[in-house]
Amino acid sequence: LKFDKIHDYFDYIYSYTAEPNIIEGILNKNPQFNNCVLFNSATAAILTICQALKAKGIDEICVLKPCYFTVLECLKTLGLKVDILDYDYDGLFHIPFKRINNIKPQALWITQPVFSTGTSLPSEELKALSNCDYEIICDSAMCISETALFADTHNITVIYSPHKILSLNGIKFSYVLGSDAICNLLEDWSESLVGGLTSSSIVAAKHYLSDNYNFCCQANKEFIDYNRKKIT
Repeated sequence: LKFDKIHDYFDYIYSYTAEPNIIEGILNKNPQFNNCVLFNSATAAILTICQALKAKGIDEICVLKPCYFTVLECLKTLGLKVDILDYDYDGLFHIPFKRINNIKPQALWITQPVFSTGTSLPSEELKALSNCDYEIICDSAMCISETALFADTHNITVIYSPHKILSLNGIKFSYVLGSDAICNLLEDWSESLVGGLTSSSIVAAKHYLSDNYNFCCQANKEFIDYNRKKIT
């Protein structure tokens, strides 16, 4: 691990005041999106997204489980109606489109990979989400950036937390990709709900855009693959 040193100890830092090259670098990794908001953690991003959905007038959300527990707690705390469905399962997890359509939610919350399973949803099902008439929130905090799997992103909001896949919890940050409308709401509400960015989050964001991050990802993958083979 090779991190930059922290130099700015005094000023507040918000997503919209962060160094422009950070946002530009993240969007270069995710060319299907035009807007990005930074957070200290995926949990902070989840809370702010829930509030942004409420501010948009969305009050009924379908959550597919298993999911990260914070999602349900945040939605319920804000007084939103939550419909919880299991993924379809045949050895792989699938999005239960028919059961979702029976509910007719205003928004759908999924995880990719499916939370706590290490199993990814089929790419053709992710692409089909772009044709849905409801908002999609995809919690990809444990995923390497792969928004290219979405055919269109007009109704998609995606959460990433790049250092989670390296098992780093002290130096980390999260970023959210989405439409201009949702990102503007996230920037407004993040100040009230979760405050400014920490200097360590900026260090993490710069590390994510460095060659050293790619090196660490590869080393981490080799370590996991080696141990998986031993267990098998």
